[in-house]
Order: sequence, then structure tokens, then C-alpha cells
Amino acid sequence: GAGGDVFVTGSTGSTNFAPSRTVFGPTQNNDDVFVTKLDNALGTHLATAIISGSGSDYGNDIAINGAGGNVFVAGRANSFSTFAPSRTIFGTTGGTNAFVTKLNNTLSSHLATALITSSDDDEGNSLAIDNTTGDVFVIGTTNRTPSDFSPSRTIYGQEGGESVFVTKLTNGLNFHLNTVLITSIGEDVGSAIAIEEIAGGVNIFVTGYTPNQSTFT
Repeated sequence: GAGGDVFVTGSTGSTNFAPSRTVFGPTQNNDDVFVTKLDNALGTHLATAIISGSGSDYGNDIAINGAGGNVFVAGRANSFSTFAPSRTIFGTTGGTNAFVTKLNNTLSSHLATALITSSDDDEGNSLAIDNTTGDVFVIGTTNRTPSDFSPSRTIYGQEGGESVFVTKLTNGLNFHLNTVLITSIGEDVGSAIAIEEIAGGVNIFVTGYTPNQSTFT
């Protein structure tokens, strides 16, 4: 962040996590997502936000949108109807949901949350932001192949078990721009994503795991 501040995310099962906290969502219940901001020397706690729902929720990755910019968190939310103060749902609700939440830099305001869902279990594992357009890319795993994950999807590979997904959202998390599923007949996991900015656009690099390379993509 600006001035070299450090942001971390994860989950906590405690209602008194960190010296102080702002809770976005229902009263803390089970495991909740936390985002904590520390100074560069790690000597001062600057802020903590808790993003909660009625079930167990987990933060997996974090990104900052430019110097002094907003904070984006990706992970898994248990409840599509209660996670965060408000949410936009992209897809068919069912099991756990991949989420992206946008907070301001001081972690004092919830700006938006998107749930990317299917009728089965889904999880967002990593995200990256296009610094030119502000578009948000998230990678993860969906257990539903391929009929109802996200509003629409392009499929690369042979359909089978779990699939890697990459979804592109607008910076405000209010519009779904694109989703691809990268699949094999086995259970595939999407772990991390990075953006290479080039003249006229960007290249997207993703990594993860596939048990069946002969049918993957």
C-alpha cells in the first residue's frame, strides 16, 4: 500500500481478533475473513476489517489497486445470502461461493462484494488487477462442471470433475465480463494468477494442478 504499509488476509474464529476491528456483515459467526493493515516496520496495527457471514468464510489472497488504492480480497464464503453487508451474485447459488470483496485503503468502508457461484462448492484462490482498466481477475476452483458456474463461461478442455475457473469483473465488482473454465476429466485446482501488461492489452498467466494432463485444455 501507500508508504509501504502491509496488508494481510486469512480467517479468524475469534470475535476479539486484533486490537480493534470493523465488522462488515452479520455478527461474527464461526470463521470469518480478516484483512489487517500494518505499518512497514510491523510495529503498528493500523486497522483490521472482518468480513463475515452466517457460515465459515476464508480469505485466500489480497491485492491493492495502485498506490493508496482500494483493497481487494478473494476467498470462499459459505453463505450467498448473508456474506458481507451487500453482494452481487454472478451464477447459480448452491454450496460455498467464490468471493471478491473491495474495501477502501483504511479498511473503514465496504465498497462492494461479488459472489461467483454454481450450485456446488466454489472457491476463489488468487486475484490480480489490471492497472490500466482496473478490471479484476480471480482464479479458483469450481466443483460444478460446467453447466451453471457464473452467468456464462467458455470451456477449455474435457469436462470432468473440479475445474479451474478464471473470471474477469469490473473494478466496481458489479459487472461480470468473462469466465473461462480450464478442465480435464479429473479434479483440477486453480492456485495463482498474474497479469503481464503489454501494448494494447494484457496477458494472463495462471497456475495450479491437474491430475490428468492428457485431457487438460
